[in-house]
Amino acid sequence: MATLRFVYNAAVEVDGVLEEMGNFDTPAVITGVTSLWKRTILVAASGTDTLFNIDTECLSEFKFLIVAADYDLALEAITDDDGDIGEAIASEEIRGSGTTNQLGFPRIFSKDDSLANHTVGFNGTWDKIERIDCKNRSSTQAVKVTVWACK
Repeated sequence: MATLRFVYNAAVEVDGVLEEMGNFDTPAVITGVTSLWKRTILVAASGTDTLFNIDTECLSEFKFLIVAADYDLALEAITDDDGDIGEAIASEEIRGSGTTNQLGFPRIFSKDDSLANHTVGFNGTWDKIERIDCKNRSSTQAVKVTVWACK
């Protein structure tokens, strides 16, 4: 079994007050990794694509997944895609760098756990994210997307 080391360091400064997250000297460590997976695709202007799908990828679940793109990208994380419990969709947009081939802010899924049949107040049944789709929000610029995941 492998060990995945995720090294990151970020800082936010507001009105002169600096808050740091992560540390290059102390990486987040995920042990017991049995599979690693990486995919890079180009999504055409206004196009959509599936970034991760438990039915077609080599991973049936993930312990850790990162999505990053060079231009802005809309994401949909679909929990219980087959509808056994009650499909739930969460949508968001990630910010690219705005420069071709330079990845922007990553979206990090630290686990695949998610609520299916979800209602307000965290009511529902815990299930797994089974599919992640994306949509290129630009009508003129293709977007390069890279996904890393491990099980």
